[in-house]
Amino acid sequence: MATSNNIQHKTPTKDIDRVPTERETEDADIVSAETEAPNKDRVPTETTKDIDMDSLETETDDKSNVPIETKIEEKETLRTETKPQDIILTDIQIKVEDPKSEGKNKITRNKELLKAIVQGRWWEVESTLKEDKAAATEAINSDGNTVLHIAVGIGRNFIVSEILSLIKPGQLLKMVNLDGSTALQIAAIVGNTEAAMILIKNDRGLLEIPDHKGEIPLEKAYENMHLDTVEYLLKAMDDDGKPKKQSCTLEDSVSRALV
Repeated sequence: MATSNNIQHKTPTKDIDRVPTERETEDADIVSAETEAPNKDRVPTETTKDIDMDSLETETDDKSNVPIETKIEEKETLRTETKPQDIILTDIQIKVEDPKSEGKNKITRNKELLKAIVQGRWWEVESTLKEDKAAATEAINSDGNTVLHIAVGIGRNFIVSEILSLIKPGQLLKMVNLDGSTALQIAAIVGNTEAAMILIKNDRGLLEIPDHKGEIPLEKAYENMHLDTVEYLLKAMDDDGKPKKQSCTLEDSVSRALV
C-alpha cells in the first residue's frame, strides 16, 4: 500500500497554458509568411473579371456621355475607312507619273531615230523600229513627220524602202503630218522622184490624197517646179487608167512652162 501511495500520476499539461519558446515563435512566423505570399499574387477569379467588365461597359465619358467601348469602335471604323483612300491616292499618283515617264522615253527615242536617219545608219533605225513597232508610224518631230517623211525629205531612199517593209498595208495612206501631207507629197515638194516611184509602187492611192489645202502631190511638184517629178506623176496618174480633169490642166501648164 505504501508503494501505491508513492506513485505519482502525471497529469498532462494543456498547450493553451504553455508559453511558446523562441524557436517555436520563429517557425510559426515563417509558416505564416509562406501561406500569405501566394495570396498577394493571386489572380482574380472569373467572377472578378465579370464584375470589372460590367463596370467598363457602364463607364461613360464625362464630356460626351458616350460609352468608352462605343468610342473605341468608332475609332477602329475610322482607321478602316482611311486605308482604301490611301491606296486609291497611291494608284492615282502612279497613273499620273507613268505618262510623264513614257513621254520622256519617246522624246529620247525620237531624237535617236532622227539622228540615225540623217546620218544614214539604217541598222540603228531598224533596231528601234523592230523593238518599238509603233515608232514606224508615229510622229517623231514637232511638225508631225514620221520616220518615212524624214527619210523621203532628205533623200535617204534606201531607208525609205526598208521602212515600207515594216509598215502594214493601208497604214501608208493614214500617215500624214500636221499639214496633212503624205510621204508622196513630201517627195513632190522636194522633187525626190525616186522616192515617189517607191511610194507609188507600194500604194497607188497616194496619188489622190490631198493635204489640208486640198492639193494633191502633182500640184505640189508643179508649185515647186520639180519638172522631172511632175512628168513622172503625170505618167503614173495616166497609167492608173483614171485620167483626171485636173491632170490635163496641169499637163498643159507644164507644156507652156517648157516652151
